[in-house]
Amino acid sequence: VLDIGSGSGVFLFEMKKKKWNTLGFEEDSRYSNFCKKKLNLKIHTKNLESIKSKHDLITFNKILEHIVSPVNFLSRFKNNLKDTSYIYIEVPDVVAAHKGKNRQEFGLEHFHVFSMSSLDIMINKAGFKTIEINRIQDPSGKYTLFAFAKNK
Repeated sequence: VLDIGSGSGVFLFEMKKKKWNTLGFEEDSRYSNFCKKKLNLKIHTKNLESIKSKHDLITFNKILEHIVSPVNFLSRFKNNLKDTSYIYIEVPDVVAAHKGKNRQEFGLEHFHVFSMSSLDIMINKAGFKTIEINRIQDPSGKYTLFAFAKNK
């Protein structure tokens, strides 16, 4: 599994415990140092293009809303995915708007908030085929969309 935007490494740590071969990418040195030193995870910190390996699963958990051009960003990973493999995406859900504009889903550092259809459009424009999109409310109370997709 390749996890883009690994943060504090919770997901990769759990996958590693389940015997998955894991690789993360995290630019924030606070998180990447923690992942490397405390969790003993393999983490790339610079030059995303240097990752040439193929993966069974690539995850983008709460990262694409921080990217100015998420279609271009996402499409860069087509060559890192094995033919029969999947990407997993989690993004803020615009349905949170009914709870007010001061929610975390609408933070200043977010360039995008997604609807089910805009997430599907982004996935397809990036060259992937949507398998499933669903919405959930996280235990934290955040409204989230998640999707699985594969290469077209």
